[in-house]
Amino acid sequence: MQQRLPMDVLSMRRYELPPPPSGKLMDISAWSECVKNSEAQLEHQAVRIENLDLMLEYGCESWRKLLDNLISQVNMAQKKLQAMRFVCYLLSIYFSLELSLKFDWLAWIHQNE
Repeated sequence: MQQRLPMDVLSMRRYELPPPPSGKLMDISAWSECVKNSEAQLEHQAVRIENLDLMLEYGCESWRKLLDNLISQVNMAQKKLQAMRFVCYLLSIYFSLELSLKFDWLAWIHQNE
């Protein structure tokens, strides 16, 4: 479309209803198969139309609910991440204080020797 080329012609091959082969034009069972094929295609089209109608009626609301759910999951994950970062920060402070106390203790012991 960006190159302004003409679009391909829409293929209608899948919607064709071929008659029985030329050798079986008088065969009732061959015509019955053709009728069954056409009924199956019509039923398929009816289901597709029904699905499109349902999508028009409920599709936007379904997407909105899905997006709201995803947004709430992202927010919850961000809160958990923030809490974990705070815990890591507190642990780093704790361990640095503990380490400095050990160094102070070792220095005090060597000073008293």
